[in-house]
Amino acid sequence: MRAIKFIRKILRRLKKRYGLPVTFRNHTSTNDLESGVITRVTVEQSVRRCIVLNSEEARDFAYDLSYIAANKDFTYGGFFDTSKRLMIVDVKDLNTLELDMNSEVVYNGLLYRMVKLERSEDNKSYYMLVENLSTETVP
Repeated sequence: MRAIKFIRKILRRLKKRYGLPVTFRNHTSTNDLESGVITRVTVEQSVRRCIVLNSEEARDFAYDLSYIAANKDFTYGGFFDTSKRLMIVDVKDLNTLELDMNSEVVYNGLLYRMVKLERSEDNKSYYMLVENLSTETVP
């Protein structure tokens, strides 16, 4: 019980020091089999103080599918820049929103996608690694 109180205390201090406004999005869709209409619903939850840690920027290279499939001498590929961030959010700040690997994070006008998502042992916070491609902005 003491450990849980200690973790809550640390979480409050981190939110105070590194807390920044972030918006979380969940997308769901339902299909009407008779009419063929797809209804998409987006649920957003703004958090005033999400713990956002420094970004790690890297340049990746992706091969074209023909290189992987046929192992030809000349293929196409491309470089792209990624930015990864660690974030911690308090479950209380999310109200009823449940995060999953399909959730998106909007921070500082950029759209981040989940790479890794873990819930703490006491179910009081989420720890996540999110990634942004350099061309993705908020639609």
